[in-house]
Amino acid sequence: MIDPKILLIRLKQVYLFRGIVNLTFGISAILLPNLTVQLLILLFGINSLFIALLAFRTALWNQIHKHSSLFYIIETFAALSVGVVSLSYPDVIAAFMVYVIATWSLVLGSLKIISAIGYKGNINGTLWLSIAGWVYVLLALYLFASPLNGIVAAMTIVGFASILSGLSFFILSKKLQTISQVKVLIEQHRTEEE
Repeated sequence: MIDPKILLIRLKQVYLFRGIVNLTFGISAILLPNLTVQLLILLFGINSLFIALLAFRTALWNQIHKHSSLFYIIETFAALSVGVVSLSYPDVIAAFMVYVIATWSLVLGSLKIISAIGYKGNINGTLWLSIAGWVYVLLALYLFASPLNGIVAAMTIVGFASILSGLSFFILSKKLQTISQVKVLIEQHRTEEE
């Protein structure tokens, strides 16, 4: 059985941490949009090369142990290609990022709205979770409608969305104050598992 007091503390910590991370990212995206984009693309490229290295290592291990390594070889070449393109042609990745950010915003916003509807009446602060969701959905619709406005404009919008989302999570962390709210969440989780 989950101790409601510990769960309440953990939930508050998670929402507070998410709020701080979103606020920090949002401020950097607004004040330093070009640097933020360059850093994201650099990290994406390095991550892709790392994935290629791990996939290649797994393919070698599978060959040594007489297992199929075809999918790991394909993953190696795919990740290596994406990593090289990301690091060699960051402008192509930046243009593509607008669509990735739009899709991410639509999914994230929809999930927040669905969560807020699911929690309605059970915990305080669902309005703020819903607001965060709608901010992301509106961002997605704007980016899909005007992709040519550029990645810098997208970073500024994502920055504002992250700040609003961060503030929403911060407020939600402060609204989660009673053990009874946590007991309701535990009961909902238990019901969903059954």
